[in-house]
Amino acid sequence: MTERIETAGDPRLEPYRNLPTARRDRTSERFVAESEFTVRRLLESPFEVESLLATRAASQRLEALVPSTVQLFVASKTILSEIVGYRFHSGVLACGKRRRLASTAQITTHDARAQLLVALSQVVDADNVGSIVRSAAAFGADAVLIDPRCADAFSRRAIRVSMGNVFRIPIVECEDLGVEFAALANDHGYTLCAAVTDCDAMPLRTIEPTGRDVVLFGGEGYGLSDELVTRCSRRVTIPMDRGMDSLNVAVASAVTLYHFSTYTQR
Repeated sequence: MTERIETAGDPRLEPYRNLPTARRDRTSERFVAESEFTVRRLLESPFEVESLLATRAASQRLEALVPSTVQLFVASKTILSEIVGYRFHSGVLACGKRRRLASTAQITTHDARAQLLVALSQVVDADNVGSIVRSAAAFGADAVLIDPRCADAFSRRAIRVSMGNVFRIPIVECEDLGVEFAALANDHGYTLCAAVTDCDAMPLRTIEPTGRDVVLFGGEGYGLSDELVTRCSRRVTIPMDRGMDSLNVAVASAVTLYHFSTYTQR
């Protein structure tokens, strides 16, 4: 149903209000997605969509994709900017509801063929989380596990940087990665692989995936904790030249996951 919005004070638009300062985290039931490309991916996904807020031009392009049960609010750019709290150029926003996965059992039970899982510990930058999700989807990973200290994969920024791939690959919000790793290794036969910056670790080019692998990446500042590294049977590193000892975690994940994907595609 399409409805014209004439005032920024409409109470139905509360999910979209003052987005730069809105206090929304992973405990929130809802998320907001921004940009036409991302919203299209949301509409094509199994996620429940509550409403869209769009300019007239964007609404005309998207109207045919919007289910009759979803409210499509149309407003001028001026009113949209007043609602969201910044100069709005993206054309459309959407409010969706999370599909919560709190355990890897929901992945391994429903997809016994899951070959590659990505795990993130203390990756606090939303751009990095979004970029890693995008790489995970591109290189055939079956799920992304994140711990409580990671940035929210369903924050507006992470969704956008992921190019909507958070709607296409399962995101598992783990309370304790250590507990999940024990279950994956002992109950499901996964090999745990820690990505580190240690010259004594195995060079990436020498790693041959086992067919059931978990690759773990650590946070931007300090990498992985010793506790998590000791839980992994493999430690892998990307050899570098010119005195470089590390890459941005999003870049490192893309390089590593591409290596793993070259085996799964054979």
